[in-house]
Amino acid sequence: MWVRTYIEKHQARDQHAIICGEAVLGDIHAAPSIDRVDDWQACLLDCDDMTRVDRLRQRGTGEPNMHMLCWAAWLRVHALDPTWARDVIQSRAIRE
Repeated sequence: MWVRTYIEKHQARDQHAIICGEAVLGDIHAAPSIDRVDDWQACLLDCDDMTRVDRLRQRGTGEPNMHMLCWAAWLRVHALDPTWARDVIQSRAIRE
């Protein structure tokens, strides 16, 4: 939806847009209309694990855990290679 909105409202005017939040790079690559975007760049805003743990504790939304840190590590690698471990976002299966 965001890619399509950019194309319809901003691209023809040569305007830039930022999609931010928890967008996974592979999801943007897989957007049905991404091939209609003239040019796009991606940026992963990141921090080290202890900074992440400290921030999560300060928010008081629950104790940080390894799943959170593993997700952050996956996002780092995925930002460099969107083809790496695609099953993480393609499957809902729980692995032991």
